[in-house]
Amino acid sequence: MGLWKYLQSRADLEHERRSEFRRTLQDQIDTLSEQVGKLNYQKESLLREIAELREALAEAKATILHLEELLRRRSYDNN
Repeated sequence: MGLWKYLQSRADLEHERRSEFRRTLQDQIDTLSEQVGKLNYQKESLLREIAELREALAEAKATILHLEELLRRRSYDNN
């Protein structure tokens, strides 16, 4: 009977260790999942900002080209 209690106790302890490991692992997975969600949100925000910057750059480039053309015409008209 002593052997049976020892084996049962050992099995219970092993079960508790595995349960604790699973809980710890699940906590880590949850934390990582949350971090991934935050990073995805940040990535999407950055992509939107990049798109806005590209749009502003394109507008600025068009303005510069227009002004350069006006300067060329003014120089041509003055000659």
